[in-house]
Amino acid sequence: MKITVKSFGALNTEELYDILRIRSEVFVVEQECVYQDVDGKDQKALHVIGTRKGELVAYTRIFKPGDYFEEASIGRVVVNPTERKYGYGKEIMRASITAIEKHFKEDVIKLSAQLYLERFYHTLGFDQVGDGYLEDGIPHIGMVRRKNKVRNCGPYFLYNCVKLNSNRFFVRKVNIFQHIIGKLIMTFSCYNTKPVRVHST
Repeated sequence: MKITVKSFGALNTEELYDILRIRSEVFVVEQECVYQDVDGKDQKALHVIGTRKGELVAYTRIFKPGDYFEEASIGRVVVNPTERKYGYGKEIMRASITAIEKHFKEDVIKLSAQLYLERFYHTLGFDQVGDGYLEDGIPHIGMVRRKNKVRNCGPYFLYNCVKLNSNRFFVRKVNIFQHIIGKLIMTFSCYNTKPVRVHST
Protein backbone atom coordinates (compact mmCIF):
# COMPACT_ATOMS: atom_id res chain seq x y z
CA MET A 1 0.00 0.00 0.00
CA LYS A 2 1.32 3.44 -0.94
CA ILE A 3 0.90 6.13 1.73
CA THR A 4 0.44 9.81 0.91
CA VAL A 5 -0.13 12.64 3.40
CA LYS A 6 -1.83 15.78 2.08
CA SER A 7 -3.41 18.94 3.37
CA PHE A 8 -7.00 19.66 2.38
CA GLY A 9 -5.89 22.25 -0.17
CA ALA A 10 -3.49 19.79 -1.80
CA LEU A 11 -6.21 17.21 -2.50
CA ASN A 12 -7.37 17.07 -6.09
CA THR A 13 -11.03 16.64 -7.00
CA GLU A 14 -10.77 12.89 -7.58
CA GLU A 15 -8.97 12.29 -4.27
CA LEU A 16 -11.55 14.30 -2.33
CA TYR A 17 -14.39 12.46 -4.07
CA ASP A 18 -12.86 9.06 -3.23
CA ILE A 19 -12.34 10.04 0.42
CA LEU A 20 -15.91 11.25 0.88
CA ARG A 21 -17.25 8.21 -0.99
CA ILE A 22 -15.48 5.63 1.18
CA ARG A 23 -16.41 7.48 4.38
CA SER A 24 -20.05 7.57 3.33
CA GLU A 25 -19.99 3.93 2.19
CA VAL A 26 -18.75 2.70 5.56
CA PHE A 27 -19.88 5.18 8.22
CA VAL A 28 -23.31 6.00 6.79
CA VAL A 29 -24.42 3.08 4.59
CA GLU A 30 -22.67 0.01 6.05
CA GLN A 31 -23.10 1.07 9.67
CA GLU A 32 -26.63 2.38 9.01
CA CYS A 33 -25.87 5.64 10.80
CA VAL A 34 -27.36 8.84 9.44
CA TYR A 35 -24.98 11.60 10.49
CA GLN A 36 -23.15 14.63 9.08
CA ASP A 37 -19.83 13.22 7.89
CA VAL A 38 -18.75 16.46 6.20
CA ASP A 39 -18.30 18.34 9.47
CA GLY A 40 -16.22 21.38 8.52
CA LYS A 41 -13.07 19.94 10.09
CA ASP A 42 -11.47 18.44 6.99
CA GLN A 43 -9.93 21.81 6.13
CA LYS A 44 -7.86 21.71 9.34
CA ALA A 45 -6.73 18.11 8.96
CA LEU A 46 -3.92 16.35 7.20
CA HIS A 47 -5.29 13.45 5.17
CA VAL A 48 -3.47 10.11 5.27
CA ILE A 49 -4.30 8.25 2.09
CA GLY A 50 -3.50 4.60 1.39
CA THR A 51 -3.74 3.47 -2.21
CA ARG A 52 -3.13 0.20 -4.04
CA LYS A 53 -2.87 0.14 -7.82
CA GLY A 54 -4.22 3.69 -7.85
CA GLU A 55 -7.35 2.84 -5.83
CA LEU A 56 -8.11 4.20 -2.35
CA VAL A 57 -8.03 1.29 0.11
CA ALA A 58 -7.49 2.98 3.50
CA TYR A 59 -7.73 6.46 4.96
CA THR A 60 -7.51 8.55 8.12
CA ARG A 61 -7.40 12.23 8.93
CA ILE A 62 -5.07 13.63 11.59
CA PHE A 63 -5.15 16.84 13.62
CA LYS A 64 -2.62 18.87 15.52
CA PRO A 65 -3.39 19.57 19.23
CA GLY A 66 -6.36 21.87 19.69
CA ASP A 67 -7.98 21.33 16.30
CA TYR A 68 -10.14 18.40 17.44
CA PHE A 69 -9.03 17.31 20.91
CA GLU A 70 -6.55 18.99 23.23
CA GLU A 71 -4.10 16.32 22.10
CA ALA A 72 -3.07 15.47 18.56
CA SER A 73 -5.68 13.11 17.15
CA ILE A 74 -6.64 10.58 14.50
CA GLY A 75 -10.13 10.17 13.11
CA ARG A 76 -12.26 8.76 10.27
CA VAL A 77 -10.20 5.56 10.22
CA VAL A 78 -11.59 3.53 7.37
CA VAL A 79 -10.63 0.60 5.13
CA ASN A 80 -12.35 -0.32 1.89
CA PRO A 81 -14.74 -3.20 2.77
CA THR A 82 -13.30 -5.37 0.00
CA GLU A 83 -9.70 -4.88 1.21
CA ARG A 84 -9.95 -5.66 4.94
CA LYS A 85 -8.21 -9.02 4.81
CA TYR A 86 -4.83 -7.48 3.96
CA GLY A 87 -4.07 -5.70 7.25
CA TYR A 88 -4.42 -2.21 5.80
CA GLY A 89 -6.16 -0.96 8.95
CA LYS A 90 -3.07 -1.46 11.06
CA GLU A 91 -0.82 -0.16 8.29
CA ILE A 92 -2.78 3.09 7.84
CA MET A 93 -2.85 3.62 11.61
CA ARG A 94 0.91 3.20 11.90
CA ALA A 95 1.37 5.63 9.03
CA SER A 96 -0.93 8.10 10.79
CA ILE A 97 1.01 7.85 14.05
CA THR A 98 4.25 8.43 12.14
CA ALA A 99 2.72 11.41 10.32
CA ILE A 100 1.69 13.02 13.60
CA GLU A 101 5.18 12.57 15.00
CA LYS A 102 6.73 13.98 11.81
CA HIS A 103 4.42 16.90 11.03
CA PHE A 104 3.22 17.92 14.51
CA LYS A 105 6.17 16.75 16.64
CA GLU A 106 3.72 15.12 19.05
CA ASP A 107 3.82 11.69 20.70
CA VAL A 108 0.57 11.83 22.70
CA ILE A 109 -2.34 10.95 20.42
CA LYS A 110 -6.06 10.67 21.17
CA LEU A 111 -8.89 9.12 19.21
CA SER A 112 -12.58 8.37 19.64
CA ALA A 113 -12.92 4.63 19.01
CA GLN A 114 -15.99 2.57 18.32
CA LEU A 115 -16.23 0.25 21.30
CA TYR A 116 -15.93 -3.02 19.38
CA LEU A 117 -12.55 -1.87 17.99
CA GLU A 118 -10.99 -1.32 21.41
CA ARG A 119 -8.76 -4.40 21.13
CA PHE A 120 -7.53 -3.37 17.68
CA TYR A 121 -6.43 0.06 18.88
CA HIS A 122 -4.94 -1.43 22.03
CA THR A 123 -2.52 -3.45 19.89
CA LEU A 124 -1.30 -0.11 18.52
CA GLY A 125 -0.56 1.29 21.97
CA PHE A 126 -3.85 3.07 22.74
CA ASP A 127 -5.49 2.77 26.17
CA GLN A 128 -8.98 3.73 27.25
CA VAL A 129 -9.47 7.01 29.08
CA GLY A 130 -12.70 7.87 30.86
CA ASP A 131 -16.08 6.21 30.48
CA GLY A 132 -17.80 5.07 27.32
CA TYR A 133 -20.30 7.28 25.53
CA LEU A 134 -22.66 7.35 22.55
CA GLU A 135 -21.63 9.22 19.43
CA ASP A 136 -24.27 9.36 16.69
CA GLY A 137 -25.98 6.46 18.47
CA ILE A 138 -22.88 4.19 18.38
CA PRO A 139 -20.95 3.21 21.56
CA HIS A 140 -17.52 4.87 21.67
CA ILE A 141 -14.61 5.20 24.07
CA GLY A 142 -11.81 7.74 24.27
CA MET A 143 -8.35 6.23 23.81
CA VAL A 144 -4.89 7.76 24.20
CA ARG A 145 -1.46 6.60 23.05
CA ARG A 146 1.67 7.72 24.84
CA LYS A 147 4.79 6.74 22.93
CA ASN A 148 7.05 6.06 25.90
CA LYS A 149 4.46 4.28 28.02
CA VAL A 150 5.67 1.07 29.67
CA ARG A 151 3.20 -1.80 29.14
CA ASN A 152 4.07 -5.30 30.30
CA CYS A 153 7.45 -6.19 31.73
CA GLY A 154 9.14 -9.46 32.56
CA PRO A 155 10.31 -10.61 35.98
CA TYR A 156 13.06 -8.84 37.91
CA PHE A 157 11.09 -5.61 37.65
CA LEU A 158 9.30 -4.01 40.59
CA TYR A 159 6.24 -2.02 39.70
CA ASN A 160 3.23 -0.29 41.17
CA CYS A 161 -0.02 -0.33 39.25
CA VAL A 162 -3.11 1.80 39.37
CA LYS A 163 -6.53 0.56 38.17
CA LEU A 164 -8.38 2.78 35.68
CA ASN A 165 -12.03 2.84 34.60
CA SER A 166 -11.34 0.22 31.95
CA ASN A 167 -10.20 -2.25 34.67
CA ARG A 168 -6.73 -2.50 33.19
CA PHE A 169 -3.54 -2.04 35.08
CA PHE A 170 -0.75 0.22 33.99
CA VAL A 171 2.75 0.40 35.27
CA ARG A 172 3.47 3.52 37.28
CA LYS A 173 6.98 2.85 38.51
CA VAL A 174 9.66 0.49 37.34
CA ASN A 175 12.88 -0.02 39.30
CA ILE A 176 15.68 -2.20 37.98
CA PHE A 177 18.24 -3.58 40.42
CA GLN A 178 21.16 -3.39 38.02
CA HIS A 179 23.75 -4.13 40.70
CA ILE A 180 22.39 -7.66 41.27
CA ILE A 181 21.47 -8.46 37.69
CA GLY A 182 24.97 -8.49 36.18
CA LYS A 183 25.55 -11.54 34.04
CA LEU A 184 23.21 -13.78 36.02
CA ILE A 185 19.93 -13.08 34.21
CA MET A 186 18.74 -12.07 30.77
CA THR A 187 17.10 -8.77 29.98
CA PHE A 188 13.39 -9.14 29.44
CA SER A 189 11.73 -6.91 26.84
CA CYS A 190 8.34 -5.28 27.13
CA TYR A 191 5.82 -6.78 24.79
CA ASN A 192 2.10 -6.68 23.92
CA THR A 193 0.29 -8.91 21.44
CA LYS A 194 -3.43 -9.16 20.85
CA PRO A 195 -5.63 -10.20 17.96
CA VAL A 196 -6.29 -7.55 15.32
CA ARG A 197 -9.72 -6.53 14.18
CA VAL A 198 -9.88 -4.02 11.37
CA HIS A 199 -12.76 -1.80 10.42
CA SER A 200 -13.34 1.89 11.09
CA THR A 201 -13.93 4.56 13.69
